[in-house]
Amino acid sequence: MGAFLVKDASVKAIKSRCVAGLPAQTFSGTGHRKGKSLDFTAITIDMPNGRVAVSVGVFEAGEDVNVISNINALLNYLKSIH
Repeated sequence: MGAFLVKDASVKAIKSRCVAGLPAQTFSGTGHRKGKSLDFTAITIDMPNGRVAVSVGVFEAGEDVNVISNINALLNYLKSIH
């Protein structure tokens, strides 16, 4: 993870899943930036023709992460054009 998003990132969980019918992996963990503790969730989605879609959500530790459900809803609309 780029240091401009999270410094000293530590991945706590990796899960395989399916997003919009495509194979994907989620990564969640912790880190910090500008003296604040952060939580993050990243997802990589395997797209056709060797492409990958990536989404990252970064939140101050303890914040309500229910906004992730909105991000997930957007990802479910992915359509790949061959």
